[in-house]
Amino acid sequence: MAVSKILITDDDVDTCEILSDIFRERGYGVVTAGTGSEAVDKAGQTTFDVALIDIRLPDMEGVELIAALKGMQPDMVVAMITGYASVETAVRALNEGASAYILKPLNMDEVLAAVKESLEKRRLVIENRRLYEEVQRELDERKRAEQSLNKERERFQVLIEEFPLGVSIIGEDGDYKYVNPRFVAMFGYTLDEIPTTGREWFRKAYPDKEYRNQAISAWITAIEETKVGQCRTLTYTAICKDGSKKMIQFLPVNMKAGDQFVIYEDITEQRMLEAQLIQSQKMEAVGRLAGGVAHDFNNLLTTIIGNVGLLLMRHREEDPQREELEEIRDAGDRAALLTRQLLAFSRKQPLRLVVLNLNEVITDMNKMLERLIGEDVKVGTVLESGLMPVKADPGQMEQVIMNLAVNAKDAMPRGGKLTIETANVYLDESYGRERGVEFKSGPYVMLAVSDTGFGMDEETKSHIFEPFFTTKDKGVGTGLGLSTVYGIVKQMEGYIWVYSESGQCTTFKIYLPGVETAVEQVKRDPTLLKGLEGSETVLLVEDDRSVLNLARKVLKQQGYSVLEAQNGEDALRVSKAHEGSIHLLITDVVMTGMNGRELAERIIPLYPEVKVLFMSGYTDNAISHHGVLESGVNFIEKPFTPEILMHQVRTVLDP
Repeated sequence: MAVSKILITDDDVDTCEILSDIFRERGYGVVTAGTGSEAVDKAGQTTFDVALIDIRLPDMEGVELIAALKGMQPDMVVAMITGYASVETAVRALNEGASAYILKPLNMDEVLAAVKESLEKRRLVIENRRLYEEVQRELDERKRAEQSLNKERERFQVLIEEFPLGVSIIGEDGDYKYVNPRFVAMFGYTLDEIPTTGREWFRKAYPDKEYRNQAISAWITAIEETKVGQCRTLTYTAICKDGSKKMIQFLPVNMKAGDQFVIYEDITEQRMLEAQLIQSQKMEAVGRLAGGVAHDFNNLLTTIIGNVGLLLMRHREEDPQREELEEIRDAGDRAALLTRQLLAFSRKQPLRLVVLNLNEVITDMNKMLERLIGEDVKVGTVLESGLMPVKADPGQMEQVIMNLAVNAKDAMPRGGKLTIETANVYLDESYGRERGVEFKSGPYVMLAVSDTGFGMDEETKSHIFEPFFTTKDKGVGTGLGLSTVYGIVKQMEGYIWVYSESGQCTTFKIYLPGVETAVEQVKRDPTLLKGLEGSETVLLVEDDRSVLNLARKVLKQQGYSVLEAQNGEDALRVSKAHEGSIHLLITDVVMTGMNGRELAERIIPLYPEVKVLFMSGYTDNAISHHGVLESGVNFIEKPFTPEILMHQVRTVLDP
């Protein structure tokens, strides 16, 4: 077996060496380059199977190098490596021919998997080309060898009948002379059912006049400008006999006899997966941005919301300054909601999962939904009795229902009806295959939100779950509502689809895995500090000075003795110097040096009776490896109010 050759282009010498060692150990032939020009020179000397390219090179952009290498060696497959590229750059790289998009820091298993997958794609492309060339040679040989015409016709028939792609032969007059079984399976039409002429067939396959004219024009141009034996790829969405739409890639070939030999490939699922990949990359890119700012932003919001809460406690209802303070508090709450939305659609929002009944969540929200939607929209529910429980975050589920309800209201500016429905369903793998996703078979709970609004066209539907996409006027909404819903549902291992057509109603269907565990009681957040006083000693550890000051003020105001520290080492010194008991350790999770989990493990042997409460403003991924989100661990998410902090403190101290 021939050795696969890899061209690694990265101006980071260490990265090149690491990748070179990894691939050489696995039997690959490796050549490295530090610049784009050097890579081009080496590609001119050696044929490579795969190229790994950094997005930023000293003398050119990685996207430019992709175009140059693909121009020199079209069969070469290219994977882009980056740690900071934008979504637009990712899309450009894919459009220029990149087959994979690998993020730094590099995960070698992912790199090896991407290279293996790229090599398999290259093999399939070459194999398909070889197969096509073999078909063409067979056709030419059949025409040249008149003495074996019948035998060659039989061989050709067998080959085309078993060909994995659709095939048709069209005469010079436009009549269809032959279609193979795969063509029939693809479009649903047999040779007898295809119209007499090509134009009539186009009317059936492309009922939209403008779209049909574009397809006919492109087809004629391809035939006129292509030499005998050559082909040009065309891609159009055709309407099949059963009314379904399929994206078909056409390869028309001019034959010497004047006929056209056409190969058809159904790429509907492939394009769907490509679209999902791009969507995933967009969400990942924005998710990285959101996760990067969430910690600092949540610390700031904790300070703002907390101190405003303390000030509000000192002002009576009739105080004229109270209105301004409430405006600041509301603005802080909106900012916190925006951060949660950013983290939700990127699946980075920490979830507190409990077993709940969606019917109860919907029933509890009825009055709020009626106020939110307004009098011109009637809210109705169709809730299945005996609904299976699901494992979900109750607050996030309320956010999902509320966002879908607001979206439905906006689609009914003149009023209408909003219907919320639940049902027990069983979904199998075929349901997922129809939608181009991997689907786990089993029992699900369906949550459907339907409206009688103006609906959406296909173009709008293809973008509705993208972050910041909105059809509303500028300044109205953030474009995060539906992308937030998508992220929350995916994070809870569910699925969501939208059914809509322009001018007609819209239905969003959410499927969450059903569970057999008993429903848990969900505790509401507290609103008052009354009854949350205490006299215990608390060791407070927080590396953000503003958050530390706020938490200390709240604790002392409620009667607690507070020992404070800004990092783990400082906390150990303070605890060892303290002569009395320490009843509670409140610590940030992610700190420089010693993290909160490590600090707790070192404090507990000194004070065996101490309770621990973790807090963090980081994202799910950033804190999950610290073990904080495990069941039974006490955790408070930033930003928090004084009431929530003190309620959590008493909950930990008085379990």
